[in-house]
Amino acid sequence: MHALWTCLLWLDADPARFWFAAWTAFGVTILLALRAPGERKDPGTAVAGGQGWWWFAGCVFLTLAAFRWPSWFVPGDLNPDEAQILAGAITLQHFPVYWKFVDGSTHGPLCEYLLLAANWLGAPLNYVTARALAAGLQGLALIGVWGTLRCFTSERLARLAILPGLAFWSFVSWHDFVHYSTELPGIPLLALAGWAVAAVLASPSSSHRDALLLYLGGLCLGAVPFAKLQSAPQAAAMAAIALLLLWFAHRDPLRLFARRAGWLVLGGVTPVVAVLVFLLVYGLQDQFWSSYILSNVGYTGLGQHPLKEMPGWFFHFASTSSAFAWFLSGCIGFALLYARPGAGRPAPLRIGIMVSWLLLGVAYVCVLSSSREAAHYLHLLVIPAATLSGFVLAAATSDPSDDPGRLRPRWTPVLLFGLLAVAPQLYDRASTWHQYLGRLAAHEKVPLSDTARFIRERAQPGDTLAMWGWEPGLFVDTGLAQGTREAHSACQLTTWPMQAFYVERYVRDMLRRRPVWFVDAVGPGGFIYEDRREFAHERTAPLRDLIARDYVLLAEFKNKRIYRLRDAGGQ
Repeated sequence: MHALWTCLLWLDADPARFWFAAWTAFGVTILLALRAPGERKDPGTAVAGGQGWWWFAGCVFLTLAAFRWPSWFVPGDLNPDEAQILAGAITLQHFPVYWKFVDGSTHGPLCEYLLLAANWLGAPLNYVTARALAAGLQGLALIGVWGTLRCFTSERLARLAILPGLAFWSFVSWHDFVHYSTELPGIPLLALAGWAVAAVLASPSSSHRDALLLYLGGLCLGAVPFAKLQSAPQAAAMAAIALLLLWFAHRDPLRLFARRAGWLVLGGVTPVVAVLVFLLVYGLQDQFWSSYILSNVGYTGLGQHPLKEMPGWFFHFASTSSAFAWFLSGCIGFALLYARPGAGRPAPLRIGIMVSWLLLGVAYVCVLSSSREAAHYLHLLVIPAATLSGFVLAAATSDPSDDPGRLRPRWTPVLLFGLLAVAPQLYDRASTWHQYLGRLAAHEKVPLSDTARFIRERAQPGDTLAMWGWEPGLFVDTGLAQGTREAHSACQLTTWPMQAFYVERYVRDMLRRRPVWFVDAVGPGGFIYEDRREFAHERTAPLRDLIARDYVLLAEFKNKRIYRLRDAGGQ
């Protein structure tokens, strides 16, 4: 690890070194795409892969890491959600029952459990691990798109098709796109489910292979709502389309269709049944219903704009980052350029284009559904847009006079694809400043906040921390588990129909778990909640009485007041 750190410091010290390494990784990825076979292999080999596929897959992940790693070491959260998820994972290390000890409110348990899995493999629970995992999930999603497309077209075109998505996720440096966001765990699940279904449609058989692929595809789709409920319509749409395609694609006998559909549905209900059993065992069904289902429904009514106005605001927040604007406009522009009637195109490609448009529309609705201009929601559009442009590329290069499975060397669509979907992103990245480059040595020297240092110097093993206001990064900096289910108190401080439920639960958690530390982060300079006359814990009567009776004020740093449990012992 010391050698790796030394290497990163060496790259970071000179921009020329960094850019040479990063562009080399992307260049090798392009070269491996262009050198791939230009003829479609037998569909049966679509899952097993072609010659040298592992080199290309490795370069996808390497390219993401080569461009993104400077953002991994930025101290503090790049988005408040990132610290909240890490705080939940730290808590689950000690108290592993979700919805009893941790509640992510707008996201599900997969976000925290994936971080916990990385920790079990030896990675520390910090921002570096979270951001590296984010890049890994994006790479896995791109692999899923590649796998889907190579079922219906050549290896070369399937590889070229994911370059716009790879360019966007590699080149972007806007903080809302590079942090570990709640949308990311569900995106590779959707992409891998699409690959599994595509493999069956491209090469159907009555073997156990189809049953396994459909079950795994259903399993991925069924798990999506437990990563981000906002993505559930995407999973439902994919499942419905998969069932329709299984029925209509080959006109199989009803018995065979029922068997295939059964495996897909069985996979889909497996995560649902597992969660239901989990909830019943721990008696958390009411918490799940209130804090995950009803709360998410209510959350949509607290947006920045009325839902009916969100289509008008879409282009406003979609242009937050020029990288995303170039990516989306390039993919859709190319798709529209070749949106002519395709009577001569192979049927699988025509169907793939129609399905991709439909799924892109569903993703668009999901992005707007929260009525907020949060740029990280736009992650949901990346895989549908990349898949759409990939199917259009395959259709544009197909030769209707030949066997539909073969491709003639028509390079005009490939060149236009590169000019529209990749070249603008290359120019944007080459001509803009990388805001995180050249700061690695300085990041290493950033000290802990006074609040975090004060608590760490006095905390004992097993101590927990309760937060009032919004400062979940304090859990990351101190390493303390949450003393209440949330890492912040936004649900308790927001005036909405669920406020009484969350206040009552917060106070109940305080009484039941008796956290040693309590921090009120409301005050000037605090995130969102600055006015103590309106938001301080004293404004919530049950909590005010509890803190006054059981806690003592030890210190105050800027907007943060630090309390300690009276009977905790020690200083």
